[in-house]
Amino acid sequence: MYSKSGTLYYYDLIGMKVKAKFSAPSSLNQLTLFGTGNFKNRFIAGEKNNTIFIIDATSGKTLAQYQANSPIIFTSKSSHEDKQGLYFIADGGKNFSLQLVDQESLKKLLTGKSAASPLIIKNFTGLKSRDKFTCAAKNAETVMLGTQNGALYSMTDIPESELYSIFAITENMYQKIYDIDSDETLFYLLTKNAIFKTSYDTKAMYRLGSSFSHTNILKYNDSLILWSKGTQRPVQQMSLDGSENTKTLFTPSAQLKNLRVFKNKIVYILGTSIVAIYDMGTGANSTVYTGTSVQDAVLVNENLVVVAKTSTGKGDSAVVSVNTQTKETVPLKFNGDVVFSLSYDENKENSPVYGISIDSVTAHLRHLYFLTIRSLESKICCSRCSQKMPLHLQNLNIRLCSQTSVKTKYAHTTFQQEKQLYSAAPLLCR
Repeated sequence: MYSKSGTLYYYDLIGMKVKAKFSAPSSLNQLTLFGTGNFKNRFIAGEKNNTIFIIDATSGKTLAQYQANSPIIFTSKSSHEDKQGLYFIADGGKNFSLQLVDQESLKKLLTGKSAASPLIIKNFTGLKSRDKFTCAAKNAETVMLGTQNGALYSMTDIPESELYSIFAITENMYQKIYDIDSDETLFYLLTKNAIFKTSYDTKAMYRLGSSFSHTNILKYNDSLILWSKGTQRPVQQMSLDGSENTKTLFTPSAQLKNLRVFKNKIVYILGTSIVAIYDMGTGANSTVYTGTSVQDAVLVNENLVVVAKTSTGKGDSAVVSVNTQTKETVPLKFNGDVVFSLSYDENKENSPVYGISIDSVTAHLRHLYFLTIRSLESKICCSRCSQKMPLHLQNLNIRLCSQTSVKTKYAHTTFQQEKQLYSAAPLLCR
């Protein structure tokens, strides 16, 4: 992981700990890890202020800097081509250039020697006015370039001595795509005025209906949920039976920050303070949590919501659980001041809840964490006793056995055997 403040982190997802960290240039964009063979994933490239940085991924040391105006960095998608090094497109004003930092130069950089300037493979023109390149990729001898207007250009990596002209290989057929969702066989695309579907196999595009100017889309059973982030537009449901029938589910009382679907319920965040649930079966709306600086929320089962937020200070957890029936709120013991981007597999029983946290103690440390939601069955407490312990995870009323020491009751949440963080935070024995 790379922090904008200038730190590289190597994080062990099994052991749930930082394995190593290195200082690196800050505020880099277009981070690219590359290198194959003896140099597999040895290099990191990034860009800022019209300068390309090449960094040793094992130390964070800057090996070289190259000046390039508005560069687009990319490598080959074919592993045997990566030996050619790092490619980039540079804007020369009227024309553009395709340049390469080759493998021989990279070898010299690792030994502390200075390398020659990047090779200019070709200079080219042909980009339409008021457009600009935003991405590039290479596969074998073909270089593909994408623009902010959605056009694709293609050229080869064969050197040219004369100015080369490129042409768009796509037509502007559709409007800007605001959101995409999918199921096992189809993609659903939301544009400003319409919703389209396309299959993985045929690639054919079909219009499903109007988008009603929404900006977000979610596939739900045989329908689509339409909503708009940062607005109070009504949340709607459109049938996929071909009728294009659309009904309004509810109208938010404040700006929608996020919205998720769990079975027949919609969990959504209003502003930065309210988490609510809409029941699509009954049409009932209910507020389950009210607080400050709410970042995200997931409904992990019928009765439990996990809320991520910003901690307001000492003693206030950035992760809380809420019983949807009793509205009881329990802060989970967790090290971190801001938690966001929660994610989990709703189709997997007892799926971990993943997220990202920021710890202000280390200023810039960002790390992954996960909470495991256990079932409500009785479990053997620990190997030191045979007492059955009910896990009341609906309200996280955890009861420890008499063999559990006070010291471990509050210390950590990690089971050494399973290396997992449990949502029932203070529990240290099974």
